[in-house]
Order: sequence, then structure tokens, then C-alpha cells
Amino acid sequence: MVSTPTRPAPDFAGLRVALVQLLLGDSKTATRGLSTLARAGSNGVELAEAWRVLPQLQRRASAHADDGTALPMGDRMFVAAARSTWVCHTGAQALAALEDANIPAAAFKGLAAIAQAYGSAAQRMVRDVDVLVRKDDLEPICKTLAPLGFEPFCGTSLDRWLAHLERRTDIDNAYLVLLGPDGLQLDLHWRVGAGPNSLDQTATLLARSQSVAWSGSTLRAVSPEDAQCLTVYHALHDHFAPASLVKDLCDLSTWWSVHPGRWDLDSLISTAVELDLAPPLLAFWKILDRLGGTPGVEQGIRRLDRLDLDPDSTDRIQRVFWAQLENGPLNLDLLRLANPRMAWAQLRSRFLNRRDDLYFRKQLQQRVGLPASVWPSFRSRIAALFKTLFTLKSGSFELYRTVLRVQDDAHLFDGERKRA
Repeated sequence: MVSTPTRPAPDFAGLRVALVQLLLGDSKTATRGLSTLARAGSNGVELAEAWRVLPQLQRRASAHADDGTALPMGDRMFVAAARSTWVCHTGAQALAALEDANIPAAAFKGLAAIAQAYGSAAQRMVRDVDVLVRKDDLEPICKTLAPLGFEPFCGTSLDRWLAHLERRTDIDNAYLVLLGPDGLQLDLHWRVGAGPNSLDQTATLLARSQSVAWSGSTLRAVSPEDAQCLTVYHALHDHFAPASLVKDLCDLSTWWSVHPGRWDLDSLISTAVELDLAPPLLAFWKILDRLGGTPGVEQGIRRLDRLDLDPDSTDRIQRVFWAQLENGPLNLDLLRLANPRMAWAQLRSRFLNRRDDLYFRKQLQQRVGLPASVWPSFRSRIAALFKTLFTLKSGSFELYRTVLRVQDDAHLFDGERKRA
């Protein structure tokens, strides 16, 4: 019997590093990363697809393929570009309808970055549209967007869903999902962050939003300075995990390509200080500077260095990113246990709202057809937690403490937050 040769297991740590090198490195670093990804076959492309950075991968690979090195992209780019274009144009139509109805609303994250920095929807992957709104406008928003095929996705009445969020003390980001044509998801956010000023900040962000001409139409988006701060917030919310932070770093890098034409450095720094996001912003800029593929970022670093921010804090944030790039993401259950206040608030909230949680989860399964296995079982989470504890390297727990300190400074998961 002839044995079939087995394919060697991919070096995921090496792939993660190589992908970051190609996406954000200088010419020499990017070429080295491209070479590693090319040897990995489809694994590198699949990783970029999972991290939602395929357009950036193709663009950078084309720019640094001096020896004809190619990546097996297949039709992935075509599918990603078509999806992003459809999402953005449908989202722009929804925003235009809200504008016509005189309802304050502003795009942020993906659509805002495309309209103000990337230019083309094909240059950045987008799977949904995030919109900043006022909570009091939720009902008129639903009525305004209903003729376009959007309806609340909460499995119950709007009042019951809002009451459920009101009881939850472990939710830092209050939002309502509207499902539109062909399953397009429109996420309405009325509170970003759990800090004491989160509601006031939302009102301020809406007041500073701008009308942006994009793809033959006009849409309202948060200001470029606020957009970058919200990108930093998103990275904090996701615990600096490379699976989302790399895309965020690509966005921050792209913003520098439209500076100073689209945004003002002094205004950005002022906004970052106002939102308690200056230390992580400086850390992310230093990551970009270390990789060398973001011209101009050194200007921002010099300006933030004048503020006399804690250098240990920014260094620790960078170490968290590089450590996760090398060793994989942090265990979120261990991260929660590392903060007794947050762990207790979440356990208490989950216990008190268990009936509602099960109800809404069942509705989601029935509506979208998701299997129950989408949510990890308690037993599997405990097993993963103990595995992490027993394999934790010396000094690694400090990474968890660093994430918690930075999130606490930004009031990300305050237990005593303003109610929604």
C-alpha cells in the first residue's frame, strides 16, 4: 500500500508575522513577508481573508513582487470587492434616507474609512455598516428604513430589546441590528464605550460629523479625526487581538496617506486626549513606525511624545500586540478573571438575564440558521482556560494586566457606567 504524503502543518505564527510584514512593512520587510507567504501556498491568503485584509494584501503583493512572486488569490478578491461595493452602496442609500428625514446619523468604521480615506469600496473589506445614532431616534429610524427593506433583528419588540440592554451591565456597546435586503446588516450604535461620558461623547461625535462626497453621492460620516479615534477604541475593545487589530492598523496607515488633505494632526491629538485614547494611539503609531511602511507617521509620534505620556504604557501595549502575533490571541475568560470587578459584573448580569439571553440566542438561531455549536459550551471554555493556565509562559500574565489597565484608562468596561 502506497502511503500518501501528508502536508506539513502551517507555521501560523510565521504566517501572522509575514502577513503583517507585507501589509505594513517598508520595501525590504514587505518583500521578506511576501516570500514567506508565497511559500505557504493558500494558507497566507486564507489568513488574510479571515482577517479581512485581502484588498490590502493584493495591493501590497503587486507592489513588491519584483521577482514575479505571486499569491494564489483565485477569485477571492472579486468576491470580496463585489461584497464590499454592494454593502457600501446599500448603506449609503440608508444614510441618505435618514438625511432626507432629518434624522442625525453618521457612518463610522468601514464605510467612513472607505469614503474618506480609501476612496473605493474594493480597497477595503466591509461586511456590515456601522452607524452612530441617538437612542431617542431608534423608532423613527426603523420606520424610515422599513420601505428600503430594513427591519429590527432582535426577535421581539424594540422596547423589550432596549429593556434587555438596560439590565445588562456587561455590555459596553449598545446597538440595534437592522437586517436589510439579502441579509445586509446595519448596526445602529447609540453608545460607544461604557465610560461615564459615553452618551455625551456620542452626541459630540454626531455634532462633528461631516457630509462626504463619495461614489457619485453624498453621505454623512464621523469626522476623520473621530474615525481614527474610534478605530483605536475598536482595537481596545477587541483586546489588541491581531485578527482585528491588523485591519485597524491598515486603516490608521491609510489615513496617513490622505494627510494633511483630509484631516488635521492637532485636531486628532486633541480628540484622542479628550477621549482618553492618546496612549494606545501612540502605541499603534509606533508599531507602524517600527514596520516602516507608513510615511508621515513619525510626525504624529513626535507630537504625542510632547504630551509626556507614560512611556511604559505605550511600550506594554506594543508588547501585547507582538506577543499575540507570535503566540496567538489571549484567552478572554482568563482576561475576565484577571479583573474581579469585571468578572463579577458579567457573571451577575449573565445570571440575572439568563432567560433573556437564551431567548434572544434561540431567536438568532432560528432566524439566521446558526447551529448551537457557534457558541462555545461552558465545558469547552473551562477546558481552554485550564489549558491556558497550565501553558502560560513566565511573565505572560502581565500581558493580561496590561490590556485591563489600558481598557480601564479608556473607561471601556466601567461597572458604574451611565445607563443607556
